[in-house]
Amino acid sequence: MLEGFKRWTIAATLAVALGMSLGAKAAIIHESASLGATGQTTGPSIIASDAWSGSRFSLSEAVNVTQIGGHLLGAFGDVFGAIIALASPSATPANMTDVVNSVVASTTFAPPSPSTDFRTPLSVALAAGDYALVFGSGALGASGGARIPLNNTDNPGASYFSCGTSQCFNGGFQNARFVVEGTVVPLPAALPLLATALAALGLLGWRRRQAA
Repeated sequence: MLEGFKRWTIAATLAVALGMSLGAKAAIIHESASLGATGQTTGPSIIASDAWSGSRFSLSEAVNVTQIGGHLLGAFGDVFGAIIALASPSATPANMTDVVNSVVASTTFAPPSPSTDFRTPLSVALAAGDYALVFGSGALGASGGARIPLNNTDNPGASYFSCGTSQCFNGGFQNARFVVEGTVVPLPAALPLLATALAALGLLGWRRRQAA
């Protein structure tokens, strides 16, 4: 009876550990601002070949990005959305070439009009570190234009940069909504529990063989 209870306990522990290891948790990885009113037909921040906008974010653990977006207003054609690596949480790329050279993943899309809280698929695995989500055109396969409504409300720690044709600079706008979504797989947290359960299972099997 006692041995059966031990086996049940170990099996339950294994199930919990495996569930923690394999179960990915959907999450908003980055959200620079809370959403303002959609349906906007104009926006003061322009996305074009000579005007790129970026929002910095930092990760404390590895994530799998599934989509990107934000509060956007289409103008014409496609723009690009790119995740770039940064050297530090407050780093600013030197120029547009520096942005392109730092791209980890990118995609092109046509934002709708009037404005919506838009998402487009982008699949990439990111390690812990510092990054930025950048919207632009004239590179990475995009040649259109769009606008970013600035009627949102910045979340604490929102951090932006802007790029013109010659250089990038810190700030330049605020209350823009950039969003990165994905999954966080908490594998390290499950490993000690999984190891303990496996060790206990092995010990129980050894005792059973010794008693035989």
